Amino acid sequence: MEWAKQGACLGTPVEWWFPEDEAKLEPDPRHICRKCPVKADCLAWALDYERYGIWADTLAWERRIIRQNRGLKIQRLTGLDE
Repeated sequence: MEWAKQGACLGTPVEWWFPEDEAKLEPDPRHICRKCPVKADCLAWALDYERYGIWADTLAWERRIIRQNRGLKIQRLTGLDE
């Protein structure tokens, strides 16, 4: 995940990205994603591996729909050696 070191979200509180209730985002950090230089890489990662949280300006339910529309299945994360 070398790309993550260039994310616009770097340095923000982790809890912003993993809210207990996605319907009540306080604060809503997605505006940070909209100007991120690695948003495409982040979305690709999230579609492959992330069931929870906000990734690339998408909520978990939005990624489920994208996966369904593209015929994708979430992958099992086996290690982070990048």
